[in-house]
Amino acid sequence: MKKIISIRIAAITLIAIIGITSCSKSDEAGYENKNVTSFLKSFYNKKTILGKSLESKYKKESSVFSKSKEFGNVIVTEVFVGSEERARGYVITDKETSTFLYFVDVDRTDLKMTKVDIEADQTQVVENIDQLEKYYVTDQFDLIKVTQDLINENAEAGTLSRLRYSYGACRDGWRGVYQATYFLGIKWTGWSAVLNDDGHPVTVACDKKYVRDLSAN
Repeated sequence: MKKIISIRIAAITLIAIIGITSCSKSDEAGYENKNVTSFLKSFYNKKTILGKSLESKYKKESSVFSKSKEFGNVIVTEVFVGSEERARGYVITDKETSTFLYFVDVDRTDLKMTKVDIEADQTQVVENIDQLEKYYVTDQFDLIKVTQDLINENAEAGTLSRLRYSYGACRDGWRGVYQATYFLGIKWTGWSAVLNDDGHPVTVACDKKYVRDLSAN
């Protein structure tokens, strides 16, 4: 009996640290939060402290074959590193399952942002972030401010993380395709040409839209 009580107390403690207030989480949620702790230790190799958390709702990205408009609640939690007085890291978890979804590090000294998709095991690094249009209006990509602004504005939820596409001028019936990354409702990268497997720019007919080949992922 004492062993069972100890396990439950440990799980509740971990849930409180990550900023999720529900008392109905299972021990599996505690395991996910341990993944957060392990990841932060590996990424920073310094002491980290979790700070303020906010909840928001976003669309779950659907495939080109689905018209689903399912929404999911996520928790955005700030991370303080070492003796720094301002949070530079942000952990995004699923509210219902406590699954560790994304991690973002905003290096405001070297002006570099690193975003990690935990499930896909993909890392994206963006440099010269001070040149991006939303850098200063979001208080240098403060994700707590970004989330709070959406709450204050009662804004319609967007997709948590997605690629958006734009097109170049139409010439001889064809046009180039460009992509930018949007995350938490804001544009995080500049536009860049979409390349095919051979490294050449993708083009589509002027009356067609580009459809990403999900089977290649």
